[in-house]
Amino acid sequence: MILPHDLETSAHRSGEEYGWQRIDALRAVDAVTTAGLAVLGGEVWLVVGDSIWGVVPQRCGAPAIQHWSCERRGDEAWAAYASRSATEGRQAISSIPDLSSAVLPERALVYYNLTWASESEWSTLSR
Repeated sequence: MILPHDLETSAHRSGEEYGWQRIDALRAVDAVTTAGLAVLGGEVWLVVGDSIWGVVPQRCGAPAIQHWSCERRGDEAWAAYASRSATEGRQAISSIPDLSSAVLPERALVYYNLTWASESEWSTLSR
């Protein structure tokens, strides 16, 4: 696995998916990028006990899925894409969810689920 042991153990897992609280999610972005992978995107999970909520209740209106993605540009070199995806991932993790409009359930913890891929995996996905 590309993740340091402490990130493996601090992750909340759902099958093969990982989610971390903010500080560890930022570290996970760095670990993924150091391994030469790109962060394709991510989403906010609210973890309440053992339950994962993929939506964030809002003060007004329907619950919202809070996510981001980073698309590879046409002729963008892989290393440039991986670097840009890390920057965009860090920015998203640092700014979402918008807690001023959210209503978090009691005892809910905010986690960030990341999706990443190698260049060969990305090539297969993009076909």
